Amino acid sequence: ELETMAEADVAEAEASLSSAQKALAEREESLAKLSAQKATAEQAAQNLRKLEGLGSVAPTRPRRQEPLKAAAAAAVEVELEVSGTLAAVEQKLARLGVPFDVGSSTLLEGNAAQALALPRIADVLKEHRGKLKLQLEGHRDESEPQGLDLERSLAVYQWLVEIAGCSPGMLRLKGRAARAGNGRFAVPVPIQELVLRKGPLPPEQQQLGSCPFGIYFSE
Repeated sequence: ELETMAEADVAEAEASLSSAQKALAEREESLAKLSAQKATAEQAAQNLRKLEGLGSVAPTRPRRQEPLKAAAAAAVEVELEVSGTLAAVEQKLARLGVPFDVGSSTLLEGNAAQALALPRIADVLKEHRGKLKLQLEGHRDESEPQGLDLERSLAVYQWLVEIAGCSPGMLRLKGRAARAGNGRFAVPVPIQELVLRKGPLPPEQQQLGSCPFGIYFSE
């Protein structure tokens, strides 16, 4: 009887062991499946990160922008820069006022002050090689007749064009009457300086050599 009971215990233990082994095998199989799923998920996540990384790379500039830039550059083949500060030229010219006798708009051969100022004004114009415009502002005293201020600027204009050979296109005339209080003078004032930066020579400068002789009044 004891032997029978022992055999029964052994059989029961073997059955329990077999059941435990089966359960362990099932768990190992489940773990293997979970590991495979985890590896697959990690690989998918890694691939997704790579794709996102590729998508976050700063895009290159669209090629269509380059023709736009080229077109903009072509539209500005000639670019003229207007000098905003003519202080140095203005200071130089401020000392070159052309004086006149009372009631006169005539340039006299024996007037030393006129003979000194006029060539220097012409030199300033020639130094800038057709890029500097001057306004010749005529002045008069209150006791002098009207229109004498403009006649004085005209006299200086004619000397610069006809005697010194300056371009008439670079000169403007303006009568200032007696408002400025500068007395009996014609004063050259810089009004614009064109500086060629790039491109072909603009028409204004191309025509400097063939400007028609005439009187150019300030607007």
